[in-house]
Amino acid sequence: MEKNTHVDKLLTLSLFHNVLARSFSPKREEVAKSLMLLEEITRRVPCEDVRKLLLEMLQNIEKDPEATSDYFKLFELGASPPYETSYTSSSKKEALVLEKADVAGFYRAFGVKHAGEYPDHVAVQLEFLSLLLLKEAAALGEGDEENAETCRQARMKFLEKHLGGWVRLFSQHVEKNAEKPAYVLWCRILVESLKLATVCLRGAVNKPEQEW
Repeated sequence: MEKNTHVDKLLTLSLFHNVLARSFSPKREEVAKSLMLLEEITRRVPCEDVRKLLLEMLQNIEKDPEATSDYFKLFELGASPPYETSYTSSSKKEALVLEKADVAGFYRAFGVKHAGEYPDHVAVQLEFLSLLLLKEAAALGEGDEENAETCRQARMKFLEKHLGGWVRLFSQHVEKNAEKPAYVLWCRILVESLKLATVCLRGAVNKPEQEW
């Protein structure tokens, strides 16, 4: 029962971060649809802070037809780039190349070929985190403790070395440069959701429910 509970947690977090990645969009209708699904998912997650932020962002998106108009200024014109290396690497080209290569190395190890965006884009990294959570859940469900631990270790290293190490700076930049609240709220949701993924890092199936 405890193992099944932990598998369910991993699957829920996997779905949440996958949809969160898809919600990073300039298209208001798509963002609203993703937010409604995320709000539904949070009913399975005892994290009221995330749910409140989602409801606040959804209300903002529904009320303001121009709620997502900040997207191009913030993320495409470069006011707040959605790329890890914009916050963690020096301006030296060699450092940027090495950082991106390290991220891509995680993807290759799990058979992932990213397309379109750079490997250090926030949405790409969220999709990879979702995949790690899904693979860990699948391995545990099949009783494959060794592969589950491999996925858990990869998730720990990926969060420590990459996704978990730069999103606060990214969030601060968005908060500073945004004219509208939508993506400020999105970044806050991102930061809070990664706390849940980190709490599950210990991965122990006997982890108390209240420490989710």
